[in-house]
Amino acid sequence: MAKQSFTSDKYQAVIRVINRAQAQGVHPDDLRKYVMKTFRPDHPGGNDGVLDGVRMTAKGLSTYIANVKAEYGLAKVQEVKPVATVIKRDTKIRTVCQVVDGKAVKVCYTTIDDLMDKEIPKDCVVLYGYQICGTQLGTVIDTEIQISKDQELVLKPAKSK
Repeated sequence: MAKQSFTSDKYQAVIRVINRAQAQGVHPDDLRKYVMKTFRPDHPGGNDGVLDGVRMTAKGLSTYIANVKAEYGLAKVQEVKPVATVIKRDTKIRTVCQVVDGKAVKVCYTTIDDLMDKEIPKDCVVLYGYQICGTQLGTVIDTEIQISKDQELVLKPAKSK
């Protein structure tokens, strides 16, 4: 895909308004709101209007703002969280994980049959699928993953009474 060209009158109007906003100390997170307030619709709630002397639509303006912010590094950076795969409820794989502050810090993979003769520690939870170690509880995938030695949780057989 070709790099976005910002030579059109519409983009130039957006860039001028953003530059004025930055000169006034507007935070990058508030630039969209600032530019949208500068837009003058032809009638209240209308889509057609004018920004800095250039006719455009409010919907188009929203796209122009997003493109300019992204190009110039002004877009808000979203925290990237691991994406979990939905696990079939009939999977036999279970993860026993030690949880600290809502995150799985140690994991052990097993099957439902294995759980019958295991004593699950109090700070552990059992989930369907393979829990990703180091992520929020419930971030699971449906294929086995490699874990380091210090991430393994060893379950010992329950003591007979």
